[in-house]
Amino acid sequence: MLILSYYYGLLIPRDSSLDEKNNTEQEDLDIYFFSYADDYFKCLRDFASISGCVPLLPVDIFGLWWSKYWAYNENDILKLVQDFKDHELPLSTLSIDMDWHLVEESPTSRGWTGYTWNKKLFPDPSKLLNTLHEHGIKRVCLNIHPHEGVHQHEDAFKEFSSFLGIETKSADEFIEFDVTNPKYMEAYFKYLHHPHEAIGVDFWWIDWQQGPVSKVKGLDPLWWLNHLHYLDTERDNKRSLILSRWPGLGGHRYPIGFSGDSVAGWRELSILPMFTSTSSNVLFTWWSHDVGGFMWAFKGYPELYIRWVQMSAFLPVFRFHSICSEYEQREPWAFGKGEYYLAKEAIDMRSDLLPYFYSINYKTHTLSIPINAPLYYYHPTDNNAYYCNEQFYFGTELILSPCTTPVISDLKRSRKVTYFPEGLWFNFFSGKIEQGPKFQVQYWKLEDIPLFAKAGAIVPLLNNRKSKITWGFDDLCVYVFPGGNNTFELYEDDGETLNYRKGEYNTTTFEVTWVCFDKENIYKGGMMRFSVCPSKVHNSEMKRNLHLRFKAIFSEPNKVNILLNKKELDAKVFYYSDKKEFTVEGLTLCSNV
Repeated sequence: MLILSYYYGLLIPRDSSLDEKNNTEQEDLDIYFFSYADDYFKCLRDFASISGCVPLLPVDIFGLWWSKYWAYNENDILKLVQDFKDHELPLSTLSIDMDWHLVEESPTSRGWTGYTWNKKLFPDPSKLLNTLHEHGIKRVCLNIHPHEGVHQHEDAFKEFSSFLGIETKSADEFIEFDVTNPKYMEAYFKYLHHPHEAIGVDFWWIDWQQGPVSKVKGLDPLWWLNHLHYLDTERDNKRSLILSRWPGLGGHRYPIGFSGDSVAGWRELSILPMFTSTSSNVLFTWWSHDVGGFMWAFKGYPELYIRWVQMSAFLPVFRFHSICSEYEQREPWAFGKGEYYLAKEAIDMRSDLLPYFYSINYKTHTLSIPINAPLYYYHPTDNNAYYCNEQFYFGTELILSPCTTPVISDLKRSRKVTYFPEGLWFNFFSGKIEQGPKFQVQYWKLEDIPLFAKAGAIVPLLNNRKSKITWGFDDLCVYVFPGGNNTFELYEDDGETLNYRKGEYNTTTFEVTWVCFDKENIYKGGMMRFSVCPSKVHNSEMKRNLHLRFKAIFSEPNKVNILLNKKELDAKVFYYSDKKEFTVEGLTLCSNV
């Protein structure tokens, strides 16, 4: 652990170190001691400086994923994708579990490991993958269990064995998996993975479950698999990506993390906020949990499902997944119209937040600032912040306090205790104000999401998607909250390649300054100044439509000045007294102006 509540951390590498040249144990052991008082972000930055930074994820990873342990066939897959379209749910990543490959054809294999398409289910894999991409699926992921090695029923067995110089003398012989053998791993990628990638497979789900033992003492096969897979996928100027389990310290270099098969229960849901946010203490920031829980949904599940979807919309990766059972449904339309619309609202909110997610993604990469963090990162001297395990910071601007208990039948609301740190906090949707520090008992209807913005929060969202996700940020709606001074930097690049390393990206700085007329009473108003300034421009032709939403404005502004390079600009302004919201429309900004 790097971060403890007593302001220090100790990092001791497991097992003995190895002399790589002679493969012998050494008595020397390096111990790292981190002591930063309460500057947790500096601790994480320094840890990244010696262990490697968190990579920048592709933009489409923050969209909607679908996965299920189910023997889909080609028609099932295409129908599923069409169902998402028909329900106006923007699916971006499709993960196909282990039944994509042959599972019963080998007398020497239990079927978990496989690299040959099941042609009974998928007669033309190349055509299917091409069709999926044409239908807007950005990435297709295949599940693999490498542990059982390579068996003779595999299409690639002859080339694989020939490359290794192995001759099989009987039908029950196979080639054992050996992650420590460089030539085996070269063949592993060359013959078992690259051909699938050539026809449209985008990345791999490494489902390793066989423990930490390899032929090299101290080398965990999962750790080395993650490392090699991640390096191998960084080809053709594309960003690397895998889905795998956490291998230990340093695993943050190989996102994304698969957290395992969770029970679909309220207790399990209530654990996720602490589990996800405190993983940042070892810089592991990009978790993928099974939205809805993996198994054992029980009576009353639709309510739990909605709460799970609502929370997961603000977690790192939005991946729906479940066990191989026709009764374990996770499709948002599976429980009735009411539940569908509530799930869709959360999914649409997730899609809207793409510019915010991606900008924090860049902060994670460069500054080790996680998308989900414990409250004590931002309020280290507030003792209460160390005990708020069921709420967390979502990015730098917001706190989510998700509902993790059933509704009280008489009230038809869930009870939730939320801690508000020092300062003003605004309900993101209604603008209602809370003054911290305090614990507050609140009651929430099933359609409510307890999301709160700090004073001066700036949150960029996509505008007017109409249930379709766009990967560019040329039409934005920016939410701005009063009560404080703040800046937020919007980050954008091509979303896929490594060109950002050459400086091919744009940043735009949003800044708000606030002067309160009465420091004791924000309801008496104040003066706000909001500015937009391109801080780094790579694409000089960039043009952006901007829609501003000033939240928690309790009376119509007396005076509004809109300037572009110090010149008056004509724009449409509206004040909505029922929503306590002031809006500015009709702004088009060019980077070269």
